[in-house]
Amino acid sequence: MKKILILWIFVAIFAFGGLTYLGFQIKKENEPYHQLEKDLEKKVVALAGEKPSYLQANARITIDDLNLNGYNVNKSVKGDTCDGYVLIEQSMSFYKYTPYIKCSKYTTIGYKK
Repeated sequence: MKKILILWIFVAIFAFGGLTYLGFQIKKENEPYHQLEKDLEKKVVALAGEKPSYLQANARITIDDLNLNGYNVNKSVKGDTCDGYVLIEQSMSFYKYTPYIKCSKYTTIGYKK
């Protein structure tokens, strides 16, 4: 009985360690995509501050809109070409900026064409 308990403890530790390692690897792999999302959000906030006409309820600012207005956004992440947009939602007098990107290896949850 004692041997089985030791075996189960070993299996649990091995499984926990393996899943933790896998989680950190996925996070490391997705970090450049998260950085692109943050970059998009910052540039849309700057664009909306410069041109308040973009601040409309449910506005959708694409990467191409940013590039046309002089906010250069690199659409490539590790050789993976991406497309994306930022939704601007108004709640009372506050604005919420939500970035979405779609690449061949990564897609933000909730992305809609």
